[in-house]
Amino acid sequence: MQLRVRTGPRSTRFDPPIAEAAEPGELDDALGLCVWRVLAEAISRGSPPPAILLLTPEQAHMVDLVPLLKAGESLNGRGVSGLASLPGVDAMALVGLLTRRQRGRTEGRVAVAFLEWPDGRWWLARRALVPLGSGIGLDPLKDVTVERAVDGHGKPGGIGGWFRRARVEGLRVELHGPEIEN
Repeated sequence: MQLRVRTGPRSTRFDPPIAEAAEPGELDDALGLCVWRVLAEAISRGSPPPAILLLTPEQAHMVDLVPLLKAGESLNGRGVSGLASLPGVDAMALVGLLTRRQRGRTEGRVAVAFLEWPDGRWWLARRALVPLGSGIGLDPLKDVTVERAVDGHGKPGGIGGWFRRARVEGLRVELHGPEIEN
């Protein structure tokens, strides 16, 4: 399957300004908020499709999820989880506009930034969406909701578990292209 992957230096957008001696939860928050800001900027320009960010120490790879979703892949399926097997990935994030479902019923559209680390920690930010003009935008009457594994919250269903699944099932994915070296 061919996927569109955009690659750029990590430091331009995803290196949080925080001291190295910070607590793990603080580092998670700093990186999570960097990812959230990138998503919020994208929403201000339109309706960004869901994507996976693969963060290595030097680069950020953005993988367009639309082809995988159209092929029937789920957000925690083998194809997405396989991306966690790429060398040097020290954090993986799902960003985009999703439909929130709880207990089988639809609760509306939300902007989501979900990060996961190889050790199973995760960080989630979400905010409701509303119609604005001819498009959609972040609900100005709602705040961003942040949940973190380090606070004892249960992982949201249907996303994440990528690194564990890649390890347990021995999943392997390779990215090839003019800008990508494995």
